[in-house]
Amino acid sequence: MLAVLLGAVWGAQATPLAAQQPPQSPPFDLAQVPMPAEPPAARFGQGIYLQNCAPCHGDQGMGDGPTAADLPTPPTAFADPDAVWALSPAEMFHTTKFGRLEALMPPWQNELSDQQIWRVVAYAWSLHTDIGQVSAGEDLYGLSCAGCHGPGGAGDGPDAEGDLPNLADPATAMAQSQETWLAAWQSAHPQIGGDWTKDQQRQVLEYIRTF
Repeated sequence: MLAVLLGAVWGAQATPLAAQQPPQSPPFDLAQVPMPAEPPAARFGQGIYLQNCAPCHGDQGMGDGPTAADLPTPPTAFADPDAVWALSPAEMFHTTKFGRLEALMPPWQNELSDQQIWRVVAYAWSLHTDIGQVSAGEDLYGLSCAGCHGPGGAGDGPDAEGDLPNLADPATAMAQSQETWLAAWQSAHPQIGGDWTKDQQRQVLEYIRTF
C-alpha cells in the first residue's frame, strides 16, 4: 500500500516537472526545406522582415530590436558577417519556418508561405554585405574563376574540365554556407586566391551568391 501511495505522489510530482521543460524545435533537416525554383529576391522580403523579424533582430539586423533584451539568448545579428557565414540559407529557412522555441522564436509556417520565407531569408542574408563587396568580388571572380566556372557560375567556362558544380543552381547554393563553400574552394583550388586576403576571399563568395 505504501508503495502504491509513493508511486502516486511521485507521479503527481513528476508530471508538472516534465511540463516545465522548455519546448524544443525540430533539428535541422534539409529534407524539410523546399528549394526555390529560382533565387529569391531580397527586395520582396524587406517588408516581411521589418514587420515580423525586426522587433528582435533589429531594423538593420544588428540583433538589437526592442524585444531582444527579453529573450533568453541574443537573436542572430544578420549584419554580422561571421554570424551569417556559419549558416546556410536552408538553415535560415528551416529556423524561420519551424522556429527556435527554446530561444522563444516562434515558427512562422502558419503565417508565411514558403515563398515569403525564402524572400525574408534573402533579405536578412543581404544585411551583412553591400554592393561594394559584391562589385569587388565580381572583378576577382572574372579574373580567377570565370575561366572554368563560367560568367554565371554554371561551370561552362572555356577552360572548364570535368563536371563542375552549377553554382547558380538554387538547390546547390541554398544548402551551402559561405564557410562550407570557402572550405571546398580551398580544398579543390588551393592555388587560386591563396595570396588573397580574407576580405577578398569573402568578396568573391558574396558575388557568387548573386547568381
